[in-house]
Amino acid sequence: MPTIDELSEPYANFLRPVLPDGPGVCSSCHTSVIGTFTMCIPCRSARSALPSVADSIGFVSLAVKQHQLAHELAFYKDERYAFEKRLRKIAGLTAILWRWLKVHEECLARSAGVPSFSVVTSIPSTRNREGHPLETMVSEKIGVTIDRYRSLLNPNPDYPDDREFSTERFRVPENIQAGTSVLVIDDTFTKGSRVQSASSALKSAGAATVGVMCIGRHFTATQEGDFGVAAKSYLKRSSELTWNWDRCCYCEN
Repeated sequence: MPTIDELSEPYANFLRPVLPDGPGVCSSCHTSVIGTFTMCIPCRSARSALPSVADSIGFVSLAVKQHQLAHELAFYKDERYAFEKRLRKIAGLTAILWRWLKVHEECLARSAGVPSFSVVTSIPSTRNREGHPLETMVSEKIGVTIDRYRSLLNPNPDYPDDREFSTERFRVPENIQAGTSVLVIDDTFTKGSRVQSASSALKSAGAATVGVMCIGRHFTATQEGDFGVAAKSYLKRSSELTWNWDRCCYCEN
């Protein structure tokens, strides 16, 4: 049976580093920003709309629009295709997430101000999908999360499936013990409405600290004007970096 490193290594051919906080990079979600701004518009909106947000957000890789990782993150859960056809993608994504968490969960925890995360949960489907493969990956397959996994988030059936920030988007079915640090895992981060809404709901239910880890940080460089210039500059800087499994956007220099 192939090892996690063997299953994940082919992905090194198309994974792209997410840049650390600094000029031209959002201090929260690590996307591109224009001018001297330190935070992107969606992250500023999240802080205006929600009583609390995630303490730290990390990623395995950029998921550039129309590139390979973005394709795989869409395909692996697309129920229009037979599960057998998606199985290879699921195995590969499981391997890269496992490998990344094994090395970099500590980096994310440190950024969030805690030594570790005591509980792990995942973002459920908000589209009535049965048995989301991400939950299976985190709760049954990934060795570093299985023992800590709890299903803490349920989609609110009365809330529309949109991209707005709201604590009402998710229900937390149980009280969370005071002082608990929770790691929330999702597959793709675009605007952040799901993970930030989930983080707010978890904190309202008692979580002291919430960190978010996503496989792909959705990214597009086809915007217009200053936003497009900033995005192209960001992508160029990322492309010039050699992929390194041992480096994340929170690794200490």
